[in-house]
This record gives sequence, C-alpha cells and structure tokens, in this order.
Amino acid sequence: MSRYNDNQNKFSKPCFPSSAGRIPNTPSIPITKAQLRTFRAIIIDLTKIIPKLFSNPSPQNIEDLIDTLNLLSKFICSLDATSSLKAQGLAIIKNLITILRNPTFVASAVFIELQNLINYLLYITKLFRIDPCTLQELLKLIAALQTALVNSASFIQGPTGPAGATGATGPRGNTGATGPQGNTGATGNTGAQGPAGATGATGPQGPQGNTGATGATGPQG
Repeated sequence: MSRYNDNQNKFSKPCFPSSAGRIPNTPSIPITKAQLRTFRAIIIDLTKIIPKLFSNPSPQNIEDLIDTLNLLSKFICSLDATSSLKAQGLAIIKNLITILRNPTFVASAVFIELQNLINYLLYITKLFRIDPCTLQELLKLIAALQTALVNSASFIQGPTGPAGATGATGPRGNTGATGPQGNTGATGNTGAQGPAGATGATGPQGPQGNTGATGATGPQG
C-alpha cells in the first residue's frame, strides 16, 4: 500500500496492439458458451461501475466493484488454463480488492491496478479457443472498458503545486477625498475657579469738596 499515493501523475498506457491477432506459441484456453456469457457480463459491469467509482467513491460503489471482482475471480478459477496464468489474474484482483478496502480511497492506486487487470483480460481473451467474430466482439468490449478507465482519470486530482513567489508591491494609490466634517462635540465641564488677581494700583486724589454750610449761632451767655 505504501507504494501508492495520489501524487503519482503517470499512468500505464493502454496496451491494445495495432492488430488483434492471437498470441502465438501459447496454449489456447477452451471456453464454453456459458463461460463466454459470464465473461461478457463481467466486462460490461466493470465498464459501468468504474466511472461511477471514480466520480463518487462511496462505500456502495466500492462494494459493487468488489462484488464484480469476486465474480471475475470465480470465472478465472473455472478456466482450463495453466495454474500460473490463473494465479497471475487472481493476484491482480486480490491486490485491487486490498486497495479498495483501504479506509482512504487512493484513486491513482486503483487506476493502476485496474489497468493491470485490463491488460490481463486482453491477454487471456486472445488465448480463448473461439471463432474470430466472437474474438472481435470481446476485444471491442475490452476496448470500451479501457476507454471508460482512461476517461475516469479526469476525476483523479493531482497534488497541489508549491505556492508561487510573492508579486511585486503595486504603486501607491491616490489620496482619498477629505471626508465630511464631524458633528460638534459636547460642551466640556466648567473649569475650576482661578486664583484671585493682584491688588490694583491706588487711584488719583479726587477734587476738593465744596465749603460746608455755616453752623448755627451758639446760645447767648
């Protein structure tokens, strides 16, 4: 698990060859009509489930994919193929289910294992002992599955890049207009009485008063 994380931004490329011929010098795999029906149904289910999973990795969508993978495991076990070939497919499925069971959905890891699984399905399909028309039909289904996976990569968010350098300080803006004058504040409290002033200078002497009236004549002796 530790080798996977969402910081990976490189994925396996589709491995569809230019010619869809069979794989030479490799034992073919006999397959019944019932097995073919099962194989078709599994590929179609995967094509539907994968986009839903990447757009919304809910517990239900994860379980739906795991259920389909378990059906694929049973299908691989039922094939009359070499034990090493079957073990290869079962190992991919087991690893994929382990990743899906992780509490945190790691989209890049799921993508890589699904690509490995599609490569495996393409490989064994070319080993099936079937007529050319049926082979082409299966290859088209797998191509649609590959397209669904590649399109789902758009839901995988890459790592956040480092913060850019701080830009240069812009020019100082013009001084804003003077705001309106505020209301007159309340009158302050009356200050304490000041100290008594110094005694003023003596004023000039006033004019002489008028002669008083003659007093009354005293009694005769």
